[in-house]
Amino acid sequence: MFINSDDNWRAPISGGKFDPFKDVWWNKAAFGVDANGRQMTNTELLLAGIGNASKNNPHARSPWFLNENVTLSKGVDFTERLKLTLRVEAFNLLNRVRMGGPDSTVTSANFGVIRSQGNDPRRLQFAAKVTF
Repeated sequence: MFINSDDNWRAPISGGKFDPFKDVWWNKAAFGVDANGRQMTNTELLLAGIGNASKNNPHARSPWFLNENVTLSKGVDFTERLKLTLRVEAFNLLNRVRMGGPDSTVTSANFGVIRSQGNDPRRLQFAAKVTF
């Protein structure tokens, strides 16, 4: 596969932000191009296995990842020996959705399609510890 440009790797989106059920992540027309700039067929892509495309493309990345984890704890001393520690932990506090990785097989009919979530929803955890 030959890469002529680093432009137009991302496919255009249909609305104000990416919707995985309407949009694809990668522009298939930017991939699978031969040395003359002609779009290669699936058979040619499978047989080629050569080109100037790098193994790890810095532009071919999954959607970005935001995740906020917070821990709050409070220690209370009742006596010199009796102590209580209360803790609350929140994982993915703002409940952000991270899309999974797009299908990266150029010959696949689902190339660039994202159909999974790459992180967990918000989770809260409470703990109490008594030491004596």
